Amino acid sequence: MVRCLVISPPPKPVKWPPRARPLPAAPLVGKAQRLNMANILISGIVAVRNGRPYLQIAIDGKMCQCSMTEARSVARDIERMCARTEADAMIHKFFKVQEFPDAAAGALMIAFRDFRSELDAESVEQTEDY
Repeated sequence: MVRCLVISPPPKPVKWPPRARPLPAAPLVGKAQRLNMANILISGIVAVRNGRPYLQIAIDGKMCQCSMTEARSVARDIERMCARTEADAMIHKFFKVQEFPDAAAGALMIAFRDFRSELDAESVEQTEDY
Protein backbone atom coordinates (compact mmCIF):
# COMPACT_ATOMS: atom_id res chain seq x y z
CA MET A 1 0.00 0.00 0.00
CA VAL A 2 1.35 3.39 -0.95
CA ARG A 3 0.97 6.24 1.50
CA CYS A 4 0.36 9.53 -0.24
CA LEU A 5 0.46 13.06 1.06
CA VAL A 6 -2.76 14.76 -0.04
CA ILE A 7 -2.47 18.51 -0.32
CA SER A 8 -5.63 20.63 -0.26
CA PRO A 9 -6.50 23.02 -1.79
CA PRO A 10 -4.74 22.23 -5.06
CA PRO A 11 -1.60 24.23 -5.74
CA LYS A 12 -1.94 27.34 -7.89
CA PRO A 13 -0.65 27.08 -11.47
CA VAL A 14 3.06 27.77 -11.76
CA LYS A 15 4.21 30.62 -14.00
CA TRP A 16 7.15 29.00 -15.72
CA PRO A 17 10.10 31.05 -16.95
CA PRO A 18 10.60 30.56 -20.71
CA ARG A 19 13.35 27.91 -20.36
CA ALA A 20 11.84 26.04 -17.41
CA ARG A 21 8.53 24.90 -18.89
CA PRO A 22 7.48 21.28 -18.23
CA LEU A 23 8.45 18.90 -20.98
CA PRO A 24 5.70 17.44 -23.18
CA ALA A 25 4.80 13.79 -22.63
CA ALA A 26 7.58 11.82 -24.27
CA PRO A 27 9.66 8.75 -23.48
CA LEU A 28 12.30 10.77 -21.63
CA VAL A 29 13.77 9.11 -18.57
CA GLY A 30 14.25 11.26 -15.49
CA LYS A 31 12.41 14.32 -16.85
CA ALA A 32 9.08 15.80 -15.78
CA GLN A 33 6.25 14.74 -18.05
CA ARG A 34 2.85 16.35 -18.45
CA LEU A 35 0.04 13.87 -19.16
CA ASN A 36 -3.22 15.43 -20.33
CA MET A 37 -5.46 12.36 -20.02
CA ALA A 38 -7.65 13.07 -16.98
CA ASN A 39 -5.95 16.24 -15.77
CA ILE A 40 -2.92 14.29 -14.56
CA LEU A 41 0.37 16.09 -13.95
CA ILE A 42 3.47 14.12 -12.98
CA SER A 43 6.65 15.84 -11.91
CA GLY A 44 9.84 14.91 -10.10
CA ILE A 45 11.33 16.97 -7.30
CA VAL A 46 14.33 16.86 -5.02
CA ALA A 47 13.38 17.77 -1.46
CA VAL A 48 15.31 20.64 0.09
CA ARG A 49 14.97 19.22 3.60
CA ASN A 50 16.68 15.88 2.90
CA GLY A 51 17.94 15.98 -0.72
CA ARG A 52 15.91 12.89 -1.67
CA PRO A 53 13.99 12.55 -4.95
CA TYR A 54 10.20 12.35 -4.91
CA LEU A 55 7.54 12.03 -7.55
CA GLN A 56 4.52 14.33 -7.35
CA ILE A 57 1.32 13.22 -9.02
CA ALA A 58 -1.60 15.64 -9.32
CA ILE A 59 -4.90 14.11 -10.43
CA ASP A 60 -7.75 16.57 -10.91
CA GLY A 61 -6.18 18.95 -8.42
CA LYS A 62 -5.36 16.40 -5.70
CA MET A 63 -1.64 16.05 -5.03
CA CYS A 64 0.16 12.86 -4.04
CA GLN A 65 3.88 12.73 -3.25
CA CYS A 66 5.65 9.36 -3.45
CA SER A 67 9.17 8.10 -2.96
CA MET A 68 10.85 6.55 -5.98
CA THR A 69 10.15 3.05 -4.62
CA GLU A 70 6.47 3.82 -4.08
CA ALA A 71 6.14 5.41 -7.53
CA ARG A 72 7.71 2.38 -9.23
CA SER A 73 5.41 0.07 -7.26
CA VAL A 74 2.36 2.05 -8.40
CA ALA A 75 3.60 1.99 -12.01
CA ARG A 76 4.05 -1.80 -11.87
CA ASP A 77 0.56 -2.19 -10.36
CA ILE A 78 -0.96 -0.07 -13.14
CA GLU A 79 0.86 -2.07 -15.82
CA ARG A 80 -0.19 -5.37 -14.21
CA MET A 81 -3.85 -4.30 -13.99
CA CYS A 82 -3.81 -3.15 -17.63
CA ALA A 83 -2.58 -6.56 -18.77
CA ARG A 84 -5.08 -8.42 -16.58
CA THR A 85 -8.03 -6.30 -17.65
CA GLU A 86 -7.08 -6.80 -21.30
CA ALA A 87 -7.01 -10.58 -20.70
CA ASP A 88 -10.46 -10.44 -19.08
CA ALA A 89 -11.80 -8.42 -22.03
CA MET A 90 -10.31 -10.90 -24.50
CA ILE A 91 -11.93 -13.84 -22.67
CA HIS A 92 -15.28 -12.04 -22.60
CA LYS A 93 -15.04 -11.15 -26.32
CA PHE A 94 -14.02 -14.70 -27.30
CA PHE A 95 -16.92 -16.26 -25.39
CA LYS A 96 -19.35 -13.77 -26.93
CA VAL A 97 -18.12 -14.45 -30.50
CA GLN A 98 -18.29 -18.20 -29.91
CA GLU A 99 -21.77 -17.75 -28.38
CA PHE A 100 -20.77 -19.57 -25.22
CA PRO A 101 -22.80 -18.86 -22.06
CA ASP A 102 -21.85 -15.70 -20.15
CA ALA A 103 -21.58 -17.74 -16.95
CA ALA A 104 -18.83 -19.86 -18.57
CA ALA A 105 -16.81 -16.73 -19.36
CA GLY A 106 -17.21 -15.53 -15.77
CA ALA A 107 -16.16 -18.92 -14.40
CA LEU A 108 -13.05 -18.95 -16.62
CA MET A 109 -12.10 -15.40 -15.58
CA ILE A 110 -12.40 -16.32 -11.88
CA ALA A 111 -10.32 -19.49 -12.38
CA PHE A 112 -7.72 -17.50 -14.32
CA ARG A 113 -7.55 -14.84 -11.57
CA ASP A 114 -7.08 -17.55 -8.94
CA PHE A 115 -4.29 -19.07 -11.06
CA ARG A 116 -2.57 -15.67 -11.39
CA SER A 117 -2.88 -15.09 -7.64
CA GLU A 118 -1.10 -18.37 -6.97
CA LEU A 119 1.69 -17.38 -9.33
CA ASP A 120 1.94 -13.92 -7.74
CA ALA A 121 2.28 -15.50 -4.28
CA GLU A 122 5.40 -17.43 -5.29
CA SER A 123 8.56 -15.94 -3.87
CA VAL A 124 11.76 -15.31 -5.77
CA GLU A 125 15.00 -16.64 -4.38
CA GLN A 126 17.39 -13.77 -3.63
CA THR A 127 21.12 -13.93 -4.24
CA GLU A 128 23.73 -12.26 -2.07
CA ASP A 129 24.65 -8.68 -2.87
CA TYR A 130 28.32 -8.01 -3.27
